Amino acid sequence: MNVLLHIIRHADPDYSVDSITPRGVDEAKALADRMSRRPIDGLYTSPLGRAIATAEPVGHALGMQPVVLDWAHEFSSPLVDDGVGRTGLAFWNVAGQYVRGGDLDLERPDSFPLYLEGEAGTLIAAEVERVREGSDRWLASIGVSRDGGVYRLADKVPGEVAVVCHGGLGVTWVAHLLGLPVGLAWCGLFVAPTSVTTVAFETRSPGIAVPRVIALGDTSHIYAAGLAENRSGFPGDFG
Repeated sequence: MNVLLHIIRHADPDYSVDSITPRGVDEAKALADRMSRRPIDGLYTSPLGRAIATAEPVGHALGMQPVVLDWAHEFSSPLVDDGVGRTGLAFWNVAGQYVRGGDLDLERPDSFPLYLEGEAGTLIAAEVERVREGSDRWLASIGVSRDGGVYRLADKVPGEVAVVCHGGLGVTWVAHLLGLPVGLAWCGLFVAPTSVTTVAFETRSPGIAVPRVIALGDTSHIYAAGLAENRSGFPGDFG
């Protein structure tokens, strides 16, 4: 049995009040309609307001109360230079040419030169570790326990679970699950508001599962609801 984990970014945010915009309300409704068609066994949310506001209509559609995961809030480390001159950006929005064009330890973002001033590197490393530890602890609680590079499944595990969280946290989480360098995930993956990333814990041997992404940042429900594309949080130019 393959366990499916849906990692969902919250709807269009209003960061000033930590909630979602009117556009975000429409996105959350579209998400709720999509998820109501899935056999979801558990619904979870970040403790932040914009995630809770997104999860509420989903919970109503599923007939379940979202469970808050304290560790699944967005990163709270300082804003930094992105590596090519843009300032005031979240550290996971580091520029691709900075990461891929230099000689960096991609698995240790606290070693990136642009993070080494003051306490930034230490704080960022601690935030990344919070996601890794939180993921392992929570997954173990539902019967999916990390064992090195694989996961061992308990006799009873859920079929599908959904977690409403955040963009930076979501791509960091995916990197951890897949064993990818987190620096490459930050500059190489973008997930739009209310997008759904689905990770299958694929089993080929009894009781042993390996995470495999089967959908990344999917927003088909946004188009199905007649809503326009939303690129909130993407600092580059689509052209």
